[in-house]
Amino acid sequence: MSTPSRALVAVAVLTGLWAGPAAAQSPPDAMPLGGFAPPAFGPAMAAAGADPMPMEAPVLATDTLGSAIGAHGPRAWFGVEYLLYWTKDAPVPFAVANVGPASGTGITGAPGVQPLFGNTTIDFTNFSGVRTTGGFWLTNNESIGIEGSMFFLPKNNSGTPPLTGSDVLPVLARPFFNTATNQQASRVLSKPGQFLGNIQTTAGLELWGAEIGPIWRIRDNGRWSLDAITAFKFVSLTESLDIVDVANTIGGGVSVLQGRAFASPSTLSVSDQFTAFNQFYGATLGLRSNLHVEAFTWSVTGKIGLGHMSSMVRAARQPSRSAANDGSA
Repeated sequence: MSTPSRALVAVAVLTGLWAGPAAAQSPPDAMPLGGFAPPAFGPAMAAAGADPMPMEAPVLATDTLGSAIGAHGPRAWFGVEYLLYWTKDAPVPFAVANVGPASGTGITGAPGVQPLFGNTTIDFTNFSGVRTTGGFWLTNNESIGIEGSMFFLPKNNSGTPPLTGSDVLPVLARPFFNTATNQQASRVLSKPGQFLGNIQTTAGLELWGAEIGPIWRIRDNGRWSLDAITAFKFVSLTESLDIVDVANTIGGGVSVLQGRAFASPSTLSVSDQFTAFNQFYGATLGLRSNLHVEAFTWSVTGKIGLGHMSSMVRAARQPSRSAANDGSA
């Protein structure tokens, strides 16, 4: 090969080595330092014994925030927890059932009349539930992420078994205040020779909630880290109180329902339902401290919630009757 030919080949090789990276690897609007781009690794450089240059992952702008240590665990996480809850007792601030002597009608305040149930509280003991939590780091160095959780405590019922009169105090009555006469009154459920019945009270409570929001790792020294937590939070608490009574008319008893009197045999029942709906809408702020040891992380979290609580109470009554003698007494 002649000298001019070798010179042309050398120029062509150098042109390819220098032009390739500038055209194919550098951004269109980027100017290499000094006007030249570093040569790409190719056959000519391999023959000269050069080491290949490692390719780096693209860097996000948010990767410079928070920790400079790097990732501690998986990019995404999900967990399930068992919950054991205790709640305050539910108040029953009125008399539900009275017992008294056979000569009376069980009206509150009458001689010998005693409350059988009421002006007390109902104990729900404890609740069993479940909470799920999941999240995802939005940055490679675990500096900014998003996390959400949801918990659910199924409805827990508590109350009394069916209450009846006794041989000592044979009259069982359901007391109430008559707004038409502004006086205490009662609905007789059990009385020897006239009525045979009972009354039962059931209280229920159900609690669930969810939250979702961003997290920011504000401190990280490799072994210990501190996260700031913010989230939108929703919590729903539903409480209910059901009172159901049944009175069977026997012998010479006469039952009265909605202004009508029914002689024996007849069965009258009244069901009262009270339901309170409580809903919280707001935000939570908190801190979470993490200790990283090998593949394990121990965390302690503290939160505070600020927002709006809305409450609504609903009351309903459902009287019913069944009578063989449908005429008035």
